[in-house]
Amino acid sequence: MWPLSPLLLLSLAAGSFVRLSSYPLAVKTPYLPAWLPGDQAKNVSTARPEFWAGQPLTWKVITRVNGEVYSLFGCPDENITSVDQISISYSATHTVVTLKTGNNNNIEGEVDVMTAIDESWSAQPGQMVMGCNYTRDDLVAFAYRFGCRNVVQTSSVTFAIGLQQDLNGFFGEVYESLYFEPLWSTTEEVVDHFLEDEACAREESKKLDQQLIIFCSWLISSSWGLIHISVPWCSKDTSYHLGFMKAISASGRVSPISGLLPSALPAFYVLAPDYIPLLLKPVLNMTLGWPMDYALHDIGKHYPNATGPTENDEYTFPLQQTSTLLWMVYAYQKPSGDIEWAKPFLPALHRYADYLVRHGQYPPEERSTIDHNESRANQTLIAISASIGLKAYGALSGMANYTDIGNLYASTIMDLGTDTKQAHFTSHYGRADSSWITSYPLAYDKLLGLDTFDEAVYEMQSTWYKDLIQPDGLQFSSDVQFTVADLEMMAAATCSNDVQALIVDSLHQTTTSRIDSVPGPTRWNVTGANSGRQSSTKAQAAVGGYWMLAAVNMSGQGVPVELPSELWLTQDIYQVPLKPSQVSLTKVRIPELIAQGHKGQTQKNGTAVRPGAQQPEGSKDIQEVVTASKLIHIDL
Repeated sequence: MWPLSPLLLLSLAAGSFVRLSSYPLAVKTPYLPAWLPGDQAKNVSTARPEFWAGQPLTWKVITRVNGEVYSLFGCPDENITSVDQISISYSATHTVVTLKTGNNNNIEGEVDVMTAIDESWSAQPGQMVMGCNYTRDDLVAFAYRFGCRNVVQTSSVTFAIGLQQDLNGFFGEVYESLYFEPLWSTTEEVVDHFLEDEACAREESKKLDQQLIIFCSWLISSSWGLIHISVPWCSKDTSYHLGFMKAISASGRVSPISGLLPSALPAFYVLAPDYIPLLLKPVLNMTLGWPMDYALHDIGKHYPNATGPTENDEYTFPLQQTSTLLWMVYAYQKPSGDIEWAKPFLPALHRYADYLVRHGQYPPEERSTIDHNESRANQTLIAISASIGLKAYGALSGMANYTDIGNLYASTIMDLGTDTKQAHFTSHYGRADSSWITSYPLAYDKLLGLDTFDEAVYEMQSTWYKDLIQPDGLQFSSDVQFTVADLEMMAAATCSNDVQALIVDSLHQTTTSRIDSVPGPTRWNVTGANSGRQSSTKAQAAVGGYWMLAAVNMSGQGVPVELPSELWLTQDIYQVPLKPSQVSLTKVRIPELIAQGHKGQTQKNGTAVRPGAQQPEGSKDIQEVVTASKLIHIDL
């Protein structure tokens, strides 16, 4: 699921065309994300989709009506008649294209539809270290014949495209399987279940679309990330679940604590709060074997292998990752009311809180998670994060002395981390009045109701932002030219209504009309010649930060976060060995992808092949290859 802008949903409902920088087509995992560049959206017949990183993908959809062949999607080079495109629109759960063949509205006679992909969906030689099998120079296609149609009849066909991985990854030394693997014995059964459930899933997705329109009709573009749910392979126990996220288009780490998880969390808080403990459980389990006094940065250097924290490298931000972990634990405990869940981890969390006590008031040298510049001491933003982290720990543990220390540190920040007139925060203690920075951690203070900083501080920053907002967004700090859109939305969550509107409008304009055709842009310059044109990030789950406005709104109005009665989580503690032994991590294979049709025949090299029949030479058996995960649905 890839939820998108409720604000734009309203625009589409009114019949207007809203351009996205890139439209999600099949966005399931870091290895299966197909996008349609926004600059090709007005003629999908000749468009070519792309992998999130920009590599072109072959994905063709062709129809034959009464002997006439038409391109429906993805045929940029073929000499095939293009259909007329009536519209393209998207909702929180769908990208929908409406097309028309011929000059009349009637379809009579035989209608065939075919969809095909090729080896561009697989890892190619020389582009990755892991081995793979893939088709070469041929399309893998599925087709369906509707037969005779007339003006009063309608029909549809559904095709699915998916990815199956023989090895999925490791958590410590234990191999992890995908959630569905213990539930169905063969891949064919997975495909059957997926397609049989499609109608119900479609209805559920429509309900979600409507709920988001009603609840978040004022919210700007938002997406949530690529989450990977798995269970220990050795036990095939579906009662024990873990969630992992990849720092896609960044470091490739597994579940980074300082940047990715806190930016993704607001979307889960609003849409699926039961995912929060799924993401936190593997992190907290690894803290049990982590010897440092500060929180770990991640749980693995190379996704999907969560084989242990990455130590002593450039991506370590001790104070920031420690502070944000404490925020997130309390962000689950407070709405759930479950005070027992975190108890097994309180000794480690207590150690982390003590680290903030020692270093949070006057932060030692540390790099910023935003610009990764040289290490600097006394960064105001890091001190703000630490004071909120201490208040969060005081709340989740019931230890009032940590709450008091957090309040004390907040007073220090107001004395040393603001300009001489106390009109705004400076980037560092004692910096010139011209120095300033976006104080996005205040959003977690407001979300969690910690009152580390009072409303006067929110008003101070809101007034300051109002004079800084550019047409393409709010500059992150006086030291850089770019905005960080997800953090900008967090800052908006603590602002007055008029400043919120300015921030939302600037992001709306840039993401729908100016930014280059990339999926999920979050960082671009807001000053200079290239303002609002190029994003340095793509497809990151950090866009979940766009949901902070909705999350704070829910929390402030006392709207309960609905948690299911049976969470996908047990109280079991899983001690993770941090030094894997006798485990090969370089042979995780990403096999070929093929398309699976719900009805009809398959085609390869022009030869029709019915499911279960002998496959053409060079292709793999469907049972080994296909796991359905994303749909293309054609209605006639």
